[in-house]
Amino acid sequence: YVPTPADEGFVLVVTATPKPPRGDEAPCGAPASFATKRATAAARPRPDALKRMVNFVPSSAWSKRVSAEECGSETSDELPDDKKASVVRIMTYNVLADAYKHTWASLYPYYSLANADPHARLPLAMQDVLLASPEIVALQEVDRKWYGEFWVPQMRAAGYVQAGPLAEKTGLTKEGCCVFVKADAWRVVDAAVVSLKDPGPMPEEEATAAFVRTQPHLREALAKISTVGLVVKLEPRRGKGAENDTSARRPLVVANAHLFFHPGATHVRALQTRWLLRHA
Repeated sequence: YVPTPADEGFVLVVTATPKPPRGDEAPCGAPASFATKRATAAARPRPDALKRMVNFVPSSAWSKRVSAEECGSETSDELPDDKKASVVRIMTYNVLADAYKHTWASLYPYYSLANADPHARLPLAMQDVLLASPEIVALQEVDRKWYGEFWVPQMRAAGYVQAGPLAEKTGLTKEGCCVFVKADAWRVVDAAVVSLKDPGPMPEEEATAAFVRTQPHLREALAKISTVGLVVKLEPRRGKGAENDTSARRPLVVANAHLFFHPGATHVRALQTRWLLRHA
């Protein structure tokens, strides 16, 4: 269960009533109940997040309601009406997989234990998505557990649908990348998970593949890499009314991946980017 804004002011009450299998006359225990101690409340104010979003997303619906005094900055001008229909807002967000939390103390020394708790951190990440109001959301480092228990139901409640599966890495860590799109704006035509450890059967990459075969250290490194990408093809939905006019839009291909992380592996990331674009 993940609370939504509709649950504000209410407590969660759970009652478990034992029921014996058919034909089993053994007595069952009494029903058991519990309720959360506090009512569901809205997240704490985040003025810094508002400042960032007003600068980056000046035309979103919520930013019109936030005054310059509250945010401490001026908002930039909106796009002309004749340009709005062709603009697509895409958000990419690394939401930090719990699978790597043992590295956070050294990588992010400013990150408190309270903020690292997924029960506090993920709702804030979802709030970032809602503040940005994108039509397409590309997430990286999504734990398999939280994909099903948090992201899918929360994104559905916000009007998004999954564009393809959770593209999990092929290693031992159960995390990957995924894409969500606004259900009323885009239709998912196709989605494919692609490996980024070799160029694959692409004639255009034969020269690159031949080069990799001459580099034993690079070949060994690529063999150990578990990176995958998600390539999604989208078509605009034909809405009614000026606000949903998609006549100026064309189909899109969105490619999402979390490239190999090692600081000394820029050449690997360059190859992975090249191959991901080839797949797209």
